[in-house]
Amino acid sequence: MVPAATTAAELKLLAISETEEIRRVDKKLRLVSLARAMVYVDGRRHILAEGETSPEGVTLVNVVDSAQVVVESDGQRNILNLSAPAIFPAAPESASAEDEGTAKLWAGPRGFFYANGAINGYPVRFLVDTGATIIAIDRKLARRIGLQYSTAQQDLAQTAGGATPMVATKLGEVRVGDITLHDIEAGIMVASELDTPLLGMSFLGQLDMVRTENQMELKQRQEQ
Repeated sequence: MVPAATTAAELKLLAISETEEIRRVDKKLRLVSLARAMVYVDGRRHILAEGETSPEGVTLVNVVDSAQVVVESDGQRNILNLSAPAIFPAAPESASAEDEGTAKLWAGPRGFFYANGAINGYPVRFLVDTGATIIAIDRKLARRIGLQYSTAQQDLAQTAGGATPMVATKLGEVRVGDITLHDIEAGIMVASELDTPLLGMSFLGQLDMVRTENQMELKQRQEQ
């Protein structure tokens, strides 16, 4: 049995701002930088600082960068982007065995598929890319996840923009929806920045994929 969530919350990130205030810290006056996000939660606007919770129970965990924040609702963490809303769906009263090991994705306005998930427990929002051989992340995300790459040997990855330096690595755990895989090959793009990490075939190739118009269903293969 899967416990039911209290409500379904739709969130939209409207803006991120950084301000500075003079505060008394350790008995001294110091200039403190504060990050805040303006969000809509089920149509109501709130301005939250890191660690604050809206009346609907949505917490701003941290501001990732100028376009992304991590939010939490009913124990679930998710990445919220300026370009797209996130939805925390209410869980059904029960889940059948057919629902286990699956993830349903919907295409965005430009026809691209995005997937909310996590790398080593850190919430991320992937761009599904069947043309990418492996999962691709940039160095900023690698540092946030805790991946070490500064002393690793660099290879070259072929991208649409040409060859770019890359450090090969393995991700201990990658989760998308109700699918969790381990020891997944990935590449850290050390000389370029990705707006969104790419969910490549090192993960997708282990799944069955079915696409119908603007919906894609991923299903974990049963072990033989």
